[in-house]
Amino acid sequence: MATRDEILAQVNIVDVIGETVALEKRGKNHTGLCPFHDEKTPSFSVSEDKQLYHCFGCKASGNAITFLKETRGISGSEALKLLAERAGLEYQVKERPHQRLLDALKAAKDVYHVLLTNSKKGEPALEYLNTRKIDEKTIHAFDLGIALKGRDHLLNALVQKSFLLSELSDAGLVTGEAKPTDFFAGRLMIPIKDIHGMVRGFSGRLLGDGDPKYLNSAENVVFAKNELLYGLYEAKPAIQKANRVLITEGYFDVLRAHQMGFSETVGLMGTTLSRSHIQSLSRLTQRFYLVLDGDQAGRAAAEKMLPVLSGLDVHMVELPEGADLDSYLLEAGPQGLERALKNAKDPTAFIFESLKATYDLSKIGEFERFKKSFYPVLKKESLTVQSFYLKTLSEATGIGIAVLTQDFNGLKKPTPSVVPHATPVMDKYKKAEIQILHYFLYQEFYSRWFRREFQDIMYINPMVRDIQFEIFEHYDLNPVSCLVYPLFKASLSPAQQQFLDENIDMDHYPFNADEFDDLLNVLKKFTLKEKMTRLKTALLEAQSLDEKVQLREQMDALKKELTHGI
Repeated sequence: MATRDEILAQVNIVDVIGETVALEKRGKNHTGLCPFHDEKTPSFSVSEDKQLYHCFGCKASGNAITFLKETRGISGSEALKLLAERAGLEYQVKERPHQRLLDALKAAKDVYHVLLTNSKKGEPALEYLNTRKIDEKTIHAFDLGIALKGRDHLLNALVQKSFLLSELSDAGLVTGEAKPTDFFAGRLMIPIKDIHGMVRGFSGRLLGDGDPKYLNSAENVVFAKNELLYGLYEAKPAIQKANRVLITEGYFDVLRAHQMGFSETVGLMGTTLSRSHIQSLSRLTQRFYLVLDGDQAGRAAAEKMLPVLSGLDVHMVELPEGADLDSYLLEAGPQGLERALKNAKDPTAFIFESLKATYDLSKIGEFERFKKSFYPVLKKESLTVQSFYLKTLSEATGIGIAVLTQDFNGLKKPTPSVVPHATPVMDKYKKAEIQILHYFLYQEFYSRWFRREFQDIMYINPMVRDIQFEIFEHYDLNPVSCLVYPLFKASLSPAQQQFLDENIDMDHYPFNADEFDDLLNVLKKFTLKEKMTRLKTALLEAQSLDEKVQLREQMDALKKELTHGI
């Protein structure tokens, strides 16, 4: 059976991508319109030499495997199988862990969906969906279904398909041992899929009266709410195309948004936004719109999410009091939501307005509590933004701007445990080490490029070496997630965090592929020079003639590489 590297060696990424994208040869590379976002000027580049692609617009990058995964919504193993067939090689797709549970969940989804769409027994659920104004296209797109009333309808259907009772129980589809019962009996079924379209669990909506209104799959080895977002599989192409994601709360919020043209919408399923959610979404876009319910609970939930969104382009969308996205779209239509998106606030403005609505600023005690909540947020902003809000507060409270400014400036920023020292003047090699770290933190594409070019490398600064190791380890351990810089930095040691604070500026660094290529050459030259220095030292210490001859041969090879190879 062929290995991954053997398969990749036998296919040409230009041919693979050329079946989907019209490519034109320009210099060493091929360019075309990016398949992952809308554009009129080609920014999508495919390197035949490196067998990699990269979009300088939306930052999508990868190899032939990644391209098939992203464009076809399949797993890496499935992509490898397609490439192997293309190359005439044999490759066996490895069975996923807990595959039988995933198979049972998919089979259950199919049973539920057929009962809803092709059975008289599904009519009550279809009537309910009709009252909620959910159309047939949306029903099929999201594989909605119905679990019939009764103890064992699904159980019998899946046992006939050779699933074991223990597998159905582990998948959360049946409950009870003595008398096993369909867990979701009598409910409208909403499948919850991962980013690859695999069914991981369900939410069942009660059609009649009673509690609970929604019943979710229990957390198990294949279902964890803090790792899944409702509608992400269906939304993925639209998120990349629109370069934004709308994050809302409920299942019907997502269904309504997709039905009315906002297919870049995902739902949180009753949980807060987790780091796992951020990592999944950040691979697709850096623009996040929080569209939560227009009540105090919704505003409080949005505020709790802001810390984990630090460093991203975040917009807070406010809905009218008491409205959710579903009801708002039904009342205001797509145009209304577009207006709300255009009027979205940045996090500081959102927190300011929310706190103003919470506290009576005319009362000194409440104003002091307002300050304790808002001033630390304002401290992170520029002087211009600080001046704007202090002036606004002065107008709202009647307190003089000079007094408020003095009061605000009295709140000191936390002093770091180690006082930063003046950055020394660095030679070009030290500078290159720092500069190239920016690229590794920016895109995994650059780390793959670097690792392809270097078998070994010598470092001037061991701190750079250690941080680079952490970056590469992150990419190795999280193959389907990007690196979110603020979250990654928080996982490092205090000394490493301080080093990044003093040397890294991700917001303003002028990323450019040509510069990265130049930096590689600078570091190659330094490594070769260091090797030459060590060989010279070894030559002086060598005792035997044979050893000296071998060292001389190595030095000659290095000289040629230094002269012609860079």
